[in-house]
Amino acid sequence: MSTEMIDYLNYSTNRDTLFYSINQQKSRLNKSFEIPNFDVNKWSVYSDKHWTNLIFNEKDFPEQGWKIHVSADINEASSLLYDVAEYLICNEVSFKYVPNLGALSSKNAKYADRSASGKFITVYPENNDVFFRLLNDLKEVTKQYELGPYILNDQQWQGSNVFFRYGGLKRILTYIDGKKL
Repeated sequence: MSTEMIDYLNYSTNRDTLFYSINQQKSRLNKSFEIPNFDVNKWSVYSDKHWTNLIFNEKDFPEQGWKIHVSADINEASSLLYDVAEYLICNEVSFKYVPNLGALSSKNAKYADRSASGKFITVYPENNDVFFRLLNDLKEVTKQYELGPYILNDQQWQGSNVFFRYGGLKRILTYIDGKKL
């Protein structure tokens, strides 16, 4: 058997390559990110295919105000999320995050919605004082990581993975004739 044929057989049976099994690759991309443990009695958790939300029940945040986004290099996303989530849970700050690598990859794809591009974690400060503290603290938590994508509609905080903008923090619902719009 030729060297090329042996190389080909070795490559084609390598289960770690993208081309071995699309289903295997999909399951890897759809595996949920892990975050530190938290008291389920103090936090509300809900998820969809785009976001996993952790809302601290004992504090509220305004309908609109400053919000913080954290970006991540896709190769370090899991570790960065764990560190940021640990900090936010310990400090009782509500947040949401993209639930898996597949969703994060989709948000940053060539033809993805630019308004969501780069956003990996969204943090909901309860007031302006907390907002300013979080900017600096999250910069410190994330400084060991490579820079992620730039978030186009936000202001970057001191060259870090931390971005911010003013906007809606809670979804505003409208009901017409008893139907939610």
